[in-house]
Amino acid sequence: MLVQIVSIVFPVCAVIAVGCLYGRKHRPDMLATNQVNMGIFVPTLIFSVLASKSVDLAEVQMIALGGLVIVLGSGLLGWPIARRLGYAPKTLLPPMMFKNAGNMGLLLLLFALGVLLNTAPVLARSAP
Repeated sequence: MLVQIVSIVFPVCAVIAVGCLYGRKHRPDMLATNQVNMGIFVPTLIFSVLASKSVDLAEVQMIALGGLVIVLGSGLLGWPIARRLGYAPKTLLPPMMFKNAGNMGLLLLLFALGVLLNTAPVLARSAP
């Protein structure tokens, strides 16, 4: 079991380590790369996956409902917390409701399951 976990997690950690070492040594300017990635490659990847999958409407409705419950629920839970701690809800709630963690698990998903994306995670991230 441990060997299987290491065989899944090690390649991800190795790529991160190589990128970190390269970045420290060469200090590359990543602005243009990040803009092209977020403006072209990510939307193209999402469109490609969504276009290549057949979608069951009942499944999509449940995923969208789950995403809506998570977004609105975190906002409803965060509102009294923001008030109690003295933070402006306009400042605290958006990062709580709309976190930017969509790409964190893509490599782990690839190595663990052998697929890069499934319809469910893409739709869950794009739900309200």
